[in-house]
Amino acid sequence: MNSKQDERMGTLPVGKLIISMSVPAVAAQLINLLYNIIDRVYIGHIEGYGSLALTGVGVTFPIIMLISAFSAFAGMGGAPLASIKLGGKDYKGAEEILGNSAGMLYLLMFLVGISVGLGKDVFRKVGSYRLRVLLLPAAITGASVAAGFLCAFLTGRPLAESVCITSGMGWYSLAGILLTGLAGPEAGAVAFLANLLREMLSFLVIPWIAAHLNHYTAIAPAGATSEDTTLAVLIRCTGEEIVVLAVVNGVLCSAAVPFLIRFLYALLG
Repeated sequence: MNSKQDERMGTLPVGKLIISMSVPAVAAQLINLLYNIIDRVYIGHIEGYGSLALTGVGVTFPIIMLISAFSAFAGMGGAPLASIKLGGKDYKGAEEILGNSAGMLYLLMFLVGISVGLGKDVFRKVGSYRLRVLLLPAAITGASVAAGFLCAFLTGRPLAESVCITSGMGWYSLAGILLTGLAGPEAGAVAFLANLLREMLSFLVIPWIAAHLNHYTAIAPAGATSEDTTLAVLIRCTGEEIVVLAVVNGVLCSAAVPFLIRFLYALLG
């Protein structure tokens, strides 16, 4: 954390810092807005259930905002404190604050998972698949890691960085943050863009895969996003029997991403 790139907060002009940090933030908000619009377009076109599904979105959106508020409390609340520590060159203190913020986010994810798991229908449907429910996320995780080895060979990037980037499995926000902390801002930016591109391409390729291959394969490009952003297009292009698998796959892949990235970087770095 003593590199010149990490110390730019204390050396670059304020105007340049504001531009370099505000442009990505504005772009992220615009992308988030587009997600909300696209989700409603797909949900509204679900045959037979469109209007009812939109009603469900309207009812659950305030709950999602409440969860997001608690997430912001941990993430955005910890970031300024960590920035102050970094400005004072107290790197150990900054790491402790970020570690506590990440711990709070993991706790929130755990509590949300418990609330979802209380539904008896979810357990009944998942139970009908038995251990087969684990095959899909295991295959997607393995293929993502393998793609990192191939990308390292093709692009010449360090093996640890390349494998960790593809191990983000579409969770671009978390992958970017983790790679920034592990390998620096450049690796974090590449991880963010690569996983964002994977999620955007999923919207394009899922309909084709569902139509020409099979419904189970359509979950693969979505990766960790099959439980949220790409779920609507999966519902429309596959069927109700795939929804449970898509949600379970997204939950398991999302839970694996932070641990997988740290483990692989420590192993290969």
